Amino acid sequence: MALTSDYQPSARTEAAIHHLKKIKPTDGYSAEIYLSSAGRRLVLLRRRNVQLGDTGFDEIVLDPDTECVVGVTSYIDPVKKFGRGVVLVESNGDVCRSNREVRVTMPPIDTAAKRGVRNNRPKNTPERRPQHNEGRGAGGPAQSINGVSADAADAMAAFARGERLSEQQNRAVVLLGLGLIGATIIFKVLASALFMIWILAFPLAFLYGIQTCPTNDSFDPKKELKRVMRGHNLPEDHPDKPKGWVAEGVARAVATVTTELATGISGYEVEMWDLVGAAKVATVRVPSINAECYWVGAFGRWTYVMQRDIEPRARVER
Repeated sequence: MALTSDYQPSARTEAAIHHLKKIKPTDGYSAEIYLSSAGRRLVLLRRRNVQLGDTGFDEIVLDPDTECVVGVTSYIDPVKKFGRGVVLVESNGDVCRSNREVRVTMPPIDTAAKRGVRNNRPKNTPERRPQHNEGRGAGGPAQSINGVSADAADAMAAFARGERLSEQQNRAVVLLGLGLIGATIIFKVLASALFMIWILAFPLAFLYGIQTCPTNDSFDPKKELKRVMRGHNLPEDHPDKPKGWVAEGVARAVATVTTELATGISGYEVEMWDLVGAAKVATVRVPSINAECYWVGAFGRWTYVMQRDIEPRARVER
C-alpha cells in the first residue's frame, strides 16, 4: 500500500468527514488516499489515526437515508447512484463493530459539496440561502421508488441466501407490501366502478337495440350479395380490394353478373333468426357457388360477418 498526496478525496468523502467532525469533534476523523497493488485509488477512514475497516474503499459517503457513514466497495448501477458498502460509523457517531454490509444511496455530488462547505464555514459566518426552493428535485419521487424496489430485490436475494435482513431491507419489503395492497385496493375500486357502469349501460343499449332493430323486409339478399362479391366489406389494405374508380366499376359489373347468374341457376335460400328482439342474424345460402353468407342486423343496419363453404346438395323442389 502506497500513500499518495497527488489525489484529493472526492466531494462525497469530504462531506462525510466534515459530518463526522461535526458530530464527533474530538474523535479526530481523517481520510487518506492510497494506491493498491492493482493500481486502484482507494480511501481509508481513520479515527485517531486508527484505520476503520479491513481494507480501503472506493469512496466514503454519508448515506442520506440512514445518516450512517459507509465505505463503498462497489457500485450497483453504471451511473453510480447506488452502491454497496460497509457501515463504518453509526448515525449517532459510534463506530460500527459488526462490519454490516448495506446498500447505500449515493448523495449527489453537488449536494455533498454544499454540505461540506456548510460544515467547513466558521460559526460566525451567516449562511446564504438561495431564494428558490431547494426542496425535492424533479427526480426525487422516482429515485425513491427505484431505491425501494432495489432494496426489496436485495432483501429477496438475501432471504433466498438465508441471510438476516437489514433494517433498510425490512423497511423496503414493508413499503413494497403496502404498495401492492394499495394497488389491489385501487384495482378493486376501478373494477367495481366499471361493473356499475356496465350494469347501467347494458339495459340502455338493449333498449336502444330493440328500438333500432332492422326488420326482415329491410334485408335485400341480392344487394348484400353484390356488395360482398365486389369486395365492399374488405379492409382498405386487402389485396383483393378494388383500387380506383375504374377497378371499382369493373368489380361492380362483375359482381352484378355473378350474383344474377348464381341466384338464377339454383336460386338462394334466406333464413332469419331473431335475438331477443334486439338483433337479427340473416343467412343466405347459394347452392350454385356452394357458399353460405352471414349478416347481423343491429342498430338500424345490416353488417356482413363471414362466408363459409358448404357441401353441394340436391336442389330442393319448390
